[in-house]
Amino acid sequence: MSNKSKNVKKQTEISFYKKNGTKTKTKSIIKNVTVEESAKRTKRIIVISVSIVLALAIIFGAVLGIITAVRNASYVMKLDRVGIDKGVASFLISIYKYDFMIYLLEGGVEATEDTEEFWSSSYVSGTYGDLFDYESTRYLKSVIAANALFDQYAELSEDDEYKIDFAVEEVLNRKCDGSKQTFNELTAPMGFDFKDFRRGSEMLYKMRVVCSTVFGEGGSKMQTEYADYCESFYNSNYIRAKILFIRTEDTYVIDEETNKVVVENGKGVTRPLEEHEKAERLADINRLDKCIEAINKGSNFAVDDFNSLLAELGNKYSYENVVLGTEHGYYFAQNSQYAKDFGMSDIISEAFKLEEGEITTHEKGAIIAEGDEESDSGYSYKCYIYRLEKEDKAYQNSSLKDFFYDFNSLASISLYEKLVDEKAEKVEIIEKKWSEIIPSAIPYNYDYRVNSFGN
Repeated sequence: MSNKSKNVKKQTEISFYKKNGTKTKTKSIIKNVTVEESAKRTKRIIVISVSIVLALAIIFGAVLGIITAVRNASYVMKLDRVGIDKGVASFLISIYKYDFMIYLLEGGVEATEDTEEFWSSSYVSGTYGDLFDYESTRYLKSVIAANALFDQYAELSEDDEYKIDFAVEEVLNRKCDGSKQTFNELTAPMGFDFKDFRRGSEMLYKMRVVCSTVFGEGGSKMQTEYADYCESFYNSNYIRAKILFIRTEDTYVIDEETNKVVVENGKGVTRPLEEHEKAERLADINRLDKCIEAINKGSNFAVDDFNSLLAELGNKYSYENVVLGTEHGYYFAQNSQYAKDFGMSDIISEAFKLEEGEITTHEKGAIIAEGDEESDSGYSYKCYIYRLEKEDKAYQNSSLKDFFYDFNSLASISLYEKLVDEKAEKVEIIEKKWSEIIPSAIPYNYDYRVNSFGN
């Protein structure tokens, strides 16, 4: 093919106009353009466009890098992309100091005051000021770690931003009539301004919602997305035990349907045992004790007999026991709601001390429930506690749901604390900047803080 055949004709019509805008003539200009020239022009355009984009990216990156560098230079602590400067640190310390002082007062430290004299007073091997400096440092690390965890899995929604802004503005309006200048003047002695207050409040919001955001409300995502941790949490925190109470001096008054008769406050009405009832109960206790003695000597048959006895006597004294506890066993975690509702922390503690397959007894006289001012000196019993091997994935068994009502929530809190602790250990303290802060010297802050984000 000849070079001429490679040429293409491109016709461009150009119209000429008079000053009054009327068209006078149109002529065509025929221009020969080779394919090679057209390709070169296209390539030049692409190169120029790419160069412009790259230049803009470099400029943007440089600006962003400068901003990040300036921000990092002001941090007193940081982890990943999360950090706090002196102002935000002062705000967080000021509110933590108030909570810490309340904790000391409730713990019996009556001399607690936000004064130099108190913070320099002796505590163990140092001073209360040393203690607060240590605890406030840990607190700041936990806030940063919680925020890093939030940023790893989520970002603030418009609704989140609204809640934060609304809560912050509410404090500003309530305390300072909406004036940021007034706010800054009032908080200057505590080392922070409105901008620090807004940033610190956002961090506290993230810390408050991160657990439900990552693991679902009430830990709803735990068994689907964190199944392995649920199994580990179950194995490490729950025990299974059969428990039988036999009252030895009195018993509950029961109605015709064998239900406890209770008074208005829900407390069961009791009556003294008659002598033949005491003798019958003593015989039952002797039967149980003989089984335990045989078990301790290695008899496997006695284990079966003991389980049968627990079921038999659990039904016999059902108004004194939850039958499930003697037939199938209770499931306890130290901080589960069921364990709290069960009420007898000493019994549960005894159960946790046992190895699986071990049995112990617990005898006690009067038991007064926490907050119960009435003495029940006639209340005496013998309790049998038998720790069993846990069933596989019992927390998924619907028939046992009462024991595991808050399992997902407890597991999510446990995992959250584990992850935050791991991240907190990696928080970097910028010593040069941090050395400018003396936590115990920052006044406590009760007024300029968000107490509720509406969630």
